[in-house]
Amino acid sequence: MTGRNAIVSHRVFSQIKGVLRPGLCAACLIILGADPIRAARLFHNDGTVVEGHILGETPDDVRIETKFGTFTYPKAELTKIQRDATPTPAPTPVDNTPPNFSTFVPREPVDPFAPPRVPLLFQAAAARQTPPPDSTPSPRAASSRQVPAETNILGTVERVSGDVVLRRENRPSPLLRGASLHPGDVVAAGAGKCALQLSGGRRVLVAGGSEVQLPRAVKPVAESTTLLKGVAWIEFPMGNTDSVEAAQLVAVNADPGNTGRVVARLEVTAGRRVRVASLEGTVIVHLAQGSETNPIRTTIGSGTQLECDLGTRSFGPVTPLESTLRLEYRGL
Repeated sequence: MTGRNAIVSHRVFSQIKGVLRPGLCAACLIILGADPIRAARLFHNDGTVVEGHILGETPDDVRIETKFGTFTYPKAELTKIQRDATPTPAPTPVDNTPPNFSTFVPREPVDPFAPPRVPLLFQAAAARQTPPPDSTPSPRAASSRQVPAETNILGTVERVSGDVVLRRENRPSPLLRGASLHPGDVVAAGAGKCALQLSGGRRVLVAGGSEVQLPRAVKPVAESTTLLKGVAWIEFPMGNTDSVEAAQLVAVNADPGNTGRVVARLEVTAGRRVRVASLEGTVIVHLAQGSETNPIRTTIGSGTQLECDLGTRSFGPVTPLESTLRLEYRGL
């Protein structure tokens, strides 16, 4: 073989090797049974859509990792599992710089019978920020434009039904499904109800006529989610022991010894009383006595309830959970 033919043969072999190498890698992945993390969307029976990466799946449930934590959902609650879904793109930042109204000031004498029309502030801003055709933002994207950095988010609104208001820095606005929740937000359910998915895997179900205030920090040290009035159900995943407060004197959290999730109920009743109930798991109830640093505590097991008397700072007897409360939980 001449020197010229050897050079040509070497080039051809290099090109063939470059084409075959990716195919060999893909074949190795198939042979080894590799299953990379897949982007997916879980569509729930109530219309909720959860987006993330599937970590595991059984015939009965599916485990998914989201930006708010890792959750396991029964397949009986799902209508569809969309695999290899395209992740929802981040919303385009909005330019909040005030319009330059000096451009609307006339430079020549003004005709008094046909004066120039200067747009209002919101009209000028809308003209500058109008999205292109066929790109109407969804409620989720609209709510994302109103929030600051992602590090300042405590969770998201999983489900809303009826009249529910979000108060942020004393500014009320309708609560929308998919909206982000910030530290210090107050969720007030009038004639409606809602489900909130918080960091750490906790879910808070707010009943009608109730108000809940979120912690004032993304990673609170001593602050908790607080039930201001009414009724709230709290679902603690296994291993989560974050506290939920009521009337600033009662705090509830899951016993670390639980082997599964814990479902607890808090209710602020008339006569300075707080009712605590456990539908699933063991719940620890703390009642401040004299000072916040010296509370008394007790535990209630699955299917039981008790009342805390805030006037005498004492616990009532532990009684079986009322059947109507189980129906209330299913209705939320």
